[in-house]
Amino acid sequence: MIVQEFGEDYGCFEGVLKNESDLITKPTFYPGLRSAAISGFGMMKQLYPLYDDNLFNEFLLEISE
Repeated sequence: MIVQEFGEDYGCFEGVLKNESDLITKPTFYPGLRSAAISGFGMMKQLYPLYDDNLFNEFLLEISE
């Protein structure tokens, strides 16, 4: 599940909770950290296309170990 910490940038994506108390939005559940990270990064790239892919790739390597 992806929860937006602050702001409203990710409110345009279905299944993203607006905060930890959001009882209205139906959350999207992911089977693991890797799939949630891939989805979250895809959303982030749509909003911020210049985000450094290397940081994400390093994160994926860390969680694979």
